[in-house]
This record gives sequence, structure tokens and C-alpha cells, in this order.
Amino acid sequence: MPTFGRDGELYTISYITGPRHVWLDVQFADEHVTDPEIVKRPPLGACNHGGLSPCQIVEAVVAGAEGSGKFPKRIEFRENDSPDYVLYAHCSRLLARHAATDGA
Repeated sequence: MPTFGRDGELYTISYITGPRHVWLDVQFADEHVTDPEIVKRPPLGACNHGGLSPCQIVEAVVAGAEGSGKFPKRIEFRENDSPDYVLYAHCSRLLARHAATDGA
């Protein structure tokens, strides 16, 4: 089950499904962003799921927000998130809906 939050201009989500997890923070813009900023944050906890591809995270987050009218401007992920890019897209879709209804 996802947990949502807000940290300034960042919309935050933590999504934990058993051994898989994603902690994702996204700042959205109202207009298309050509090259979203990507930030790797320190790990949360002691687990290690292998390496993550920042390029694949950006692709998944941008794809997840598609059609929402919100465009990822800054994307923050945790170093030890699960390399589940479908889950990143799902989390981005949920965050974009929150941002679209929040008036941000």
C-alpha cells in the first residue's frame, strides 16, 4: 500500500510490497521538461537489491506521468530501491494524480 507525503515542492511516495520497495520523490512542472533532474539519495535501511539505472528511472517516471498534465522536473530515488521500473512508473502515475488534484 502506498504512503504519500509532501516535502516542499516534492511529492513523495513510499511503496512497499514485501521484498520490493520504492521511495520516490518528484517535483512536477505544468509544462514539458526536456531533461528532468535526477538525484540519487542515500539508502534507507540495510537491504541491497543491486544497481539502479537512473536513465531507466527517468524513463519510467516520465512514462507514468504521461497524460496527467504534470511533467517530472526533479526526480529523487533511494540508492537501495528495488530495480522495478514498472513500480516506478506506477508510483509516478499515482503522484501525478495527486499533483494534478492538489493545484500544484
